[in-house]
Amino acid sequence: MRINAFSLIELIVVILLLGVMYSLVLTNFKSKKDVKVMSFKELPSYLQKLDLDIDGVFLIYGNKCNKEKLLSGENQYQDNIDLPFNKSFKTYKMNNFEIIKEFDYDDMVLDKKEQHVCFKLNLRKGKFVDKIILKTASKYLLFVPFFQTIKTFDSLLGAQKAYLQTDLYPKNTDDYYKK
Repeated sequence: MRINAFSLIELIVVILLLGVMYSLVLTNFKSKKDVKVMSFKELPSYLQKLDLDIDGVFLIYGNKCNKEKLLSGENQYQDNIDLPFNKSFKTYKMNNFEIIKEFDYDDMVLDKKEQHVCFKLNLRKGKFVDKIILKTASKYLLFVPFFQTIKTFDSLLGAQKAYLQTDLYPKNTDDYYKK
């Protein structure tokens, strides 16, 4: 007499397949849920929490400026963060003639295709070193690299004056090496 039933091997294979499918669905759902939305003011503390010992670059890129990536040497880190960035933002930097001008970044090959770079922040050992002004919808943000702070201004003129001030720099080496 023959009994119609599952063998032990068939049962194990089905359980393994269900486990693999469950883990795939769970990781996809979890990664979308765990995206941290932060403002630019929180970026310095976020970079400090990463505690990077290597130099790198933080980029916002893509057609709609909706992808963030932290690149460092050969290693690449993809972070689940969401900064309030859109194409209408403008970046200002000092050019070679010491004039603060609007700055456009060169496109780069990222994710195996050429991408439009909207924002780029150079990092040394996890701290940003670029002194830039970022125009948001209503404010101007000045990235002050030595103190790892971002100051907010209502006008471009106010941000430019602060950009050119020398009192943003440390007065002595002890201030520079403070953590």
